[in-house]
Parts: sequence; structure tokens; C-alpha cells
Amino acid sequence: MKTGRFVVEDADGGHNNQLTIYIIFDKDFQSSVIAKAFNKNGLEIGRAKIDVKGKTDEAGYFDFIFG
Repeated sequence: MKTGRFVVEDADGGHNNQLTIYIIFDKDFQSSVIAKAFNKNGLEIGRAKIDVKGKTDEAGYFDFIFG
């Protein structure tokens, strides 16, 4: 699994709380994935967890919403 383009946007009334990542699957994959957000000082400021599933040679966009 590798990543391509990503975008940070506003979602559900938040401010820069949605991370959308394009994921490319080089083999079958099904698992939970955690994205972590850090501030300028390297301090963790949020986590979002989603279930990701894809087959070999598939790709798609996945949204992580930070609460």
C-alpha cells in the first residue's frame, strides 16, 4: 500500500478536520488505519481511525475525520 495525493479540508462544521488520502494497493489489504495529526511543534493534536479495504491494483480516496 502506498499513498498518492492528499488534501486537508473542513468537514462537519470543523476547521481543517478532514484528511482525504488517495491510497494505491499493491496487494490485497483489509485493516483499520490510524492517521495522526501534529502541530508545528511536533505535538500530536488528533487521531482518526477508519477501516480500509482494497484489492491488488485498486486505488481510491479515503476520508479521515478528526473530531
